[in-house]
Amino acid sequence: MSIAQTQLTYNDLLNTVKRLSIVELNKLVSQIIELQTTKMPTHDDEVIESAMNGTLDIFNVNKNNRLFELFPVIGTQKIICDFPSALLQKAITAIDHYVNVVGQYKYKSGHPYPYYVNVTEIEIYPDENELPSLFDLHGIAPNATKGLSSEDFVRGIRDEW
Repeated sequence: MSIAQTQLTYNDLLNTVKRLSIVELNKLVSQIIELQTTKMPTHDDEVIESAMNGTLDIFNVNKNNRLFELFPVIGTQKIICDFPSALLQKAITAIDHYVNVVGQYKYKSGHPYPYYVNVTEIEIYPDENELPSLFDLHGIAPNATKGLSSEDFVRGIRDEW
């Protein structure tokens, strides 16, 4: 649908609403409100003990709050994280790093991703430049093939295929 077609649709809707009497408009609004309230979940959030990886950003600490936002690698855009004062220094250190956040994650009914977590633990991953490269693994297990050449070792694993 093009922008012009969409505008036409909205204009038609606006003209229709203008033609309604106050009684009809009130009835329409009541129906919309009723429809919205029937769609709202009536049960509590689901709480799951879990862990999620992402980056820690947007830090908010004051007398009443200790919050940060976790931006997960996959899934939702962000999760609000409430953490205890015992984790304050670790949370400050974790800003702008990849982390693993453990805690009680809250999910809205019918939603696949959490929106809030009561944090119990924060694991800070090392920066990418601190991680070993593939070259660093060279020679790490010199007797892994038990004296066989690489080709013979792989042939033995493949069972002749």
